[in-house]
Amino acid sequence: MISEKSNRLSHMKNMLLIAFVDEEMDENMNKMITLLAKKNGITQEEINEAFENPDNIEFYIPRTMKEKLIQLHDLVTLMILGGPIKKEEMLNCKIIAINFGLDDKIIENFIEKIMYFIKSGEKRDIISETLLELGYPTVNTLDNRLGEVTRFISKNLIRYEYDYSSNGKHFNCHRYIKIEKNISDEIGYTVSIDNLDEDGLINNNHMSPKQMHILTTCEEIITLKGFGLDIMGAPFSDYGISLLFENKNLNKVILHLYDRNIDMEYL
Repeated sequence: MISEKSNRLSHMKNMLLIAFVDEEMDENMNKMITLLAKKNGITQEEINEAFENPDNIEFYIPRTMKEKLIQLHDLVTLMILGGPIKKEEMLNCKIIAINFGLDDKIIENFIEKIMYFIKSGEKRDIISETLLELGYPTVNTLDNRLGEVTRFISKNLIRYEYDYSSNGKHFNCHRYIKIEKNISDEIGYTVSIDNLDEDGLINNNHMSPKQMHILTTCEEIITLKGFGLDIMGAPFSDYGISLLFENKNLNKVILHLYDRNIDMEYL
């Protein structure tokens, strides 16, 4: 379960990503970030924490579409406050919106609509409700490829350590990889990997279930990354997985062990 504090800090980090495009933040930008932060229930202590250690804050996807719209509204507000929109500001805003799971084909048009409403003097909640009524934004349909449960059976694997193939290709390493809607919460997915015996039956567990959310998507690949903590307090963010598609068919899975800089490529 993602804590409310984690959600708030993630939004704070995204605002700082926009604000620090100019490297130095002026007084007006600082005041606006503080104002927007407090509107979102972010405490002064959390504001200070984000300013001091932004790199230690994990990215989280807002729970609802309205929360996504409100957060994007705040980012666009900061972009407008900074004067003429800079390419890097717009790029950062687009990346955040894509990572929220929004359709990359309409994001630029969508951001322009938010700008229009802000400049027209509309309030934040009215803007988000209006955009929802208009059907903006649409969720990226690529996410729907995962469905309720996605399964992949691998017969061979390659282990990469520090970007180099460490032990060559391993044959007859049968793995059953399962991605399903989060079994412990309604947010994200649960990813597990089991070993299979010669008859294709589950033998034992290869990787215990990890909760993950979608980090990025495109036509050829969906990448998920862990979030939250397990029952022992270890971060799921040490793990990630990429699903590679060819002609809309899943044909390769890569397990990322971020803390060890190791990738396991299942073929």
